[in-house]
Amino acid sequence: MSSASSPRPAPDGPFHLVTTSVEASWDSKGLAVLLLGDWCLQPERYNSPVEQHLEIATPFSATRRNEDADHARARELERLLLPGLADLLNSAHGTFHGQRFWSVIVANWLRRTTIILFNRIETLRQATRNYRIVSESAYDPAQYQLACRSSASFVQAANDPLWNHCLFARLIESLNLETGTRVDLGPPPAASYDLDKCRTSVTPHFLRRVLEAVTRRCAARDKVFILNSYLPKQTASRLHLALGQLPQLWSMERPAGRRNVDMRRREMLGSQHAEILDDSDAKIMARLLWQMIPTSYLEDFTELQSAADEMGWPRDPDVIFTSNNYDYDDVFKIWAASHLARGAQYLVGQHGGNYGTHRHYNPFMEEATSDTFLTWGWDGDGMDGYFPGFVLKRPAPNTLRHNPAGGIVLFQLLSAYQIYLHDVIATFPEYFADQCALVDGLAPELRRDLTVRMTNGVRTSLRREHKLWADAYPDLKLEIGGRPADVAIAESRLVIFAYDSTGILETLSQNIPTLAFWQNGIDHIRDEARSSYQLLIDAKVIHLSGAALAAHLNEVGHDVESWWASENVQNAITVFRERYARTTNDPVGTLAPLIQRMQADAKRTKKSRAGT
Repeated sequence: MSSASSPRPAPDGPFHLVTTSVEASWDSKGLAVLLLGDWCLQPERYNSPVEQHLEIATPFSATRRNEDADHARARELERLLLPGLADLLNSAHGTFHGQRFWSVIVANWLRRTTIILFNRIETLRQATRNYRIVSESAYDPAQYQLACRSSASFVQAANDPLWNHCLFARLIESLNLETGTRVDLGPPPAASYDLDKCRTSVTPHFLRRVLEAVTRRCAARDKVFILNSYLPKQTASRLHLALGQLPQLWSMERPAGRRNVDMRRREMLGSQHAEILDDSDAKIMARLLWQMIPTSYLEDFTELQSAADEMGWPRDPDVIFTSNNYDYDDVFKIWAASHLARGAQYLVGQHGGNYGTHRHYNPFMEEATSDTFLTWGWDGDGMDGYFPGFVLKRPAPNTLRHNPAGGIVLFQLLSAYQIYLHDVIATFPEYFADQCALVDGLAPELRRDLTVRMTNGVRTSLRREHKLWADAYPDLKLEIGGRPADVAIAESRLVIFAYDSTGILETLSQNIPTLAFWQNGIDHIRDEARSSYQLLIDAKVIHLSGAALAAHLNEVGHDVESWWASENVQNAITVFRERYARTTNDPVGTLAPLIQRMQADAKRTKKSRAGT
């Protein structure tokens, strides 16, 4: 592995601070260069020895001591920021909506932004404490627009080197950090990502366009609006019929706003937000929030609100059901919030893994903003508003099978976006080394059966993992994109996940032989869920290192079926599946009564409001 992954002990300095992989900003006038993180290295540099004049700052990483405290602090800041954000959005738009209205629209973005700002602030503070920094280079941050068009493009921006560089430059000023002389690099270059990105699809096939037009014409009076429920198409169609309406097929094309960013107005709103807060970090974040907030929530909001009313969606729905559009689909969220304010009920389905199990994601914002949260089996541990359902993507058992005579497929996690509280990119070398320990520990015949599968995103990921694999194991089978995941699973005798993946829930729900491994034990698991995970560890389904998994696989890899069918393994899987990955032979019989009860609640609410 590259020496970039193991920073040398910090010398005395002095250092010139670099906050980006845009190397035009690296001119240090002869000083040693301090890279704020190894994400300041371009992929070709990352996989090569680090030059002597470069030092990589100690990453802002999670430890057992600080992880819970850091997440608790980020949540506290989020809670401090939300009320003022909602009030000022009302002021900006001349409206009087309640906090829930704005939470449906902005809460996911706010949580993500609070986490990003917390990470960037603490990364800078740690570097200025640990290193003697006497200079830095910065493009003029005042000439760079941090705001994007949508919450979807915001995630793309948060992984962009120039966007982060300009954010760091503003934070250095806001935090009054001692970084010495700032070398002015002048106006920044153009953004390397699409500022105007919005959720659109390719031009649909003619038949689909016809069906979408029919849906728009027929669904205006429907009382249940279902958009991306994750249910299989036939199941979704039967659910519509059970609810007394025709199946719906909706376009995913969305209008995009085009109004210019009004920085003077944003600065005023940021100042007003900061003035009502006492917490010093919250004040800093409040000012930056208004520089970063997507135009879909501010300048383009009224336009998108009108556009949402022209989408052909039901005029007066009683229930709105989605398992996907609650986060990045700003047009949908604006429309949904308006109808929820009139009494409609909001049903949100579980999107994937970690719900009810991850200690730091509890609850997800979509759990908090929905009226009913539909899980894959989890009952909410006694909290109101949860309905234990089933794996929405594949409700029925035995609908995905494996090949007992097939190979072994390993699903790996790509180096992550820079949208997490701690520097997960810095931990990638350890993650990759653990996967190498798995491969190195396998018997030769099992290694020949192994295929490492990565998504197409690996070609543009920060670390170009496919090249790391090819360099380390020239003879290992690699798959980039290619077959759909279900096909890769169906053609394999064993599936391995190198992280706590949604795929684990999906394969266990179908009783497909599965192994998983990750580092740091089950520290990330909620106390209420640990016993279920411990059963899988005891049954040797989950392992806590690649080497341990390799040792187990060498024992059972030639007869996976017998091991998988053993009483100990099946008992553990049954308990876990019942809690987190249920299946059912009657998904419509489960969902239709739930939605009908929510309809009745909505009608009572609307009637009560009409009477007042």
